[in-house]
Amino acid sequence: MADSSKATYRLEFFFDYQCQSCLWCGNDASYKKFDVGPIDATIYDKDGNIKREPKIKLPIELKQKVDYLSNLFDSSLNWNDPQEPEPTWTTIKQNKFNTKAKELHSEISKFLGDDYEVIYKQ
Repeated sequence: MADSSKATYRLEFFFDYQCQSCLWCGNDASYKKFDVGPIDATIYDKDGNIKREPKIKLPIELKQKVDYLSNLFDSSLNWNDPQEPEPTWTTIKQNKFNTKAKELHSEISKFLGDDYEVIYKQ
């Protein structure tokens, strides 16, 4: 994991519903470089055309893990009644998600290197 005293860019690591992303800006330097929104996701328009490429391109194996965990996280929301828990989101699923998210956080931190401090916010 990067030494935060040397890091120029601070990123926050967390999943949000329907984003297919886990990296978000966490300091002024990051906002200046990447702007707002998810920075590791491809953004599409309503017709399915690419509107914006990812601002940080992760290796395919890391992006596949982001996609898998994004889909798993999306399954935690009860889409019919968001104030109620999703009946299929069991403790086992939640623990699996948390373990895999922490592993991915570590892998992304290592990939990005010392210029980045990636803060686990999940």
